[in-house]
Amino acid sequence: MKTKSLFISTIAMVVLLVVALATGTFAWYTSQQNVSAEQTALSAAISNSTAIGIGWTETAQAPSVTFKPQATGSGLRPMIPTIDPATYTGTTALPFNEAVLKTNLEPTSYIFDGVPATPWTPQENVAENPANTLYIHNIDTAQDINVTVAVDLTTPADGYLDSLIRVSIFYNNGGGAHAYVGTWSGGGTAYAGDIDALKATNGADDLTTFFYPSGATNSLTSSAATITVLQDNGQSANVIPIIGGGNKQLYVYAWLEGGLLTTENMEDSAATFTISFTANPAA
Repeated sequence: MKTKSLFISTIAMVVLLVVALATGTFAWYTSQQNVSAEQTALSAAISNSTAIGIGWTETAQAPSVTFKPQATGSGLRPMIPTIDPATYTGTTALPFNEAVLKTNLEPTSYIFDGVPATPWTPQENVAENPANTLYIHNIDTAQDINVTVAVDLTTPADGYLDSLIRVSIFYNNGGGAHAYVGTWSGGGTAYAGDIDALKATNGADDLTTFFYPSGATNSLTSSAATITVLQDNGQSANVIPIIGGGNKQLYVYAWLEGGLLTTENMEDSAATFTISFTANPAA
């Protein structure tokens, strides 16, 4: 068999099925900034083509992998990135602030101070020392490919936080540098900004209308970075180039859209989403 024949069609696909949080109830408190969730579901990555492998090593050839359920209090949590993901090229993880609603004595809702937060990221499903470096490997040594990405977000439904899910995807562009692929939204707008800096600059604690004006005109809104998002199954304009026999490490960050987790939806559960990687031969 010639290596070229590994491309059985002009399109090869890897599907990364992320069961981000299938069960669990969120706790929302006016007296503290903590929001926690029980997470028990497994996630999986699935390939339906021999042309692409996915896994935890640079030479990954597996058709599927499973992800380790993350501990209580981690995983999908309400937060916002401190910088627009589309502009981020750093060599460390995309930075986030916790963005949890609190009330004061009036009571007025506001977003709590900018406590650093950790988004959901994929981990290997093993009991000890799970790997956290996920790779796409171009098994065909004779063909360069360009990989496009789409995220299939579950249709929002009562009892689930589907509409609050946000997913940003990057690949390692060398030396750990983040190369942006895209951000997907379960519904509505996504925002970015350093909460403490925004409060200091604008002299306001109440950032609920600042980030989430609900159609109202607010002079502070223009200071918040609005993230350009792709909706359900939107294809990324930015491709992941992989040379023949090469690979790319992926960075996947998922979170719930900050202050939109309120008393009205605090008992809802987040739902599943699917990330699809489609590889086409490079020109």
